[in-house]
Amino acid sequence: MSSITRQLVVDGPGTLTHGSTKLHAAENIDATAILETWRPNISTHGQGGLRLKDARAEIKFKPTGNITQGIIDLLYPAALRNPVANTSMHGTTDVALLIHAMSGEKVTFINAALAGMPDLILSPEETAIGDVTFNALVGNGLNRTAASSLYTKASATWSESFPEVEIITVPYVGVWNAVTFYTEKGWKVTFGVVLEQRKTANEGTIDYKLKSVTARASCTPLHMNRGGLLDELRPQGLAIGASMRQGRDLVITGGSGGLVVTLYDATMTAGPAQWGPTRLAAGEVGFEANRRIVTGNLADLFAISIAA
Repeated sequence: MSSITRQLVVDGPGTLTHGSTKLHAAENIDATAILETWRPNISTHGQGGLRLKDARAEIKFKPTGNITQGIIDLLYPAALRNPVANTSMHGTTDVALLIHAMSGEKVTFINAALAGMPDLILSPEETAIGDVTFNALVGNGLNRTAASSLYTKASATWSESFPEVEIITVPYVGVWNAVTFYTEKGWKVTFGVVLEQRKTANEGTIDYKLKSVTARASCTPLHMNRGGLLDELRPQGLAIGASMRQGRDLVITGGSGGLVVTLYDATMTAGPAQWGPTRLAAGEVGFEANRRIVTGNLADLFAISIAA
């Protein structure tokens, strides 16, 4: 039996480019072909062979966390900051996602769009941007059976430099209801993006449409006492069915080069009062943004910018 040589083993890292925006992975990049299948039934012989029902791809990775305006605009786009139901995530023009291995191999998914927004970890102890997922679909107007309808392959020498100076890890402070929140480890901001597939009988999934977006933040405050926490949560004094809105924005600001994240009209939604010899008086508290209406129009749910 023959044996494989070391030189034949294929491995190694790579970088990504979506449109014109370069993305570097902290560790691995996973591009998974998702095949949905079914089998016809044959009463005399059982099930027949697998048939293809749908095919698409998901690309997942954790960015290194470098902060640039281009990366912010890509991963937290205006269409999700001020969401409109039924908006196409893939738009009218395909945008390619290239993965280029250091070995030279290039795989380009010709029609890739965000599947959601990554978490933000706002802390001097971690990089700022969490896991990212892109959905890759057949190109707009292309027949699935055509070559290069979903991806292309090529080879080219890899040669890049990495701007480590763009990795910004700074302390963050939040302000809500005129109170400054000093935290145990920083803030975490999470985004819920609900999408709905659009399928055709001939091509399978051809788009993802936006249904809804939520924005939430959490931290463990150092200064909040138990009674003050309960007062802010308002478990009493509000009628069942009453609006939770108070018109208070949560603004989380980092040091120079970090991020400024604003959750508009944020409501405190959770947080345990705690007693114990080594426990803080308040546990992890949570906030959720509310969609505003400004001069009769729906306005941004949240905002992200680079701190001066």
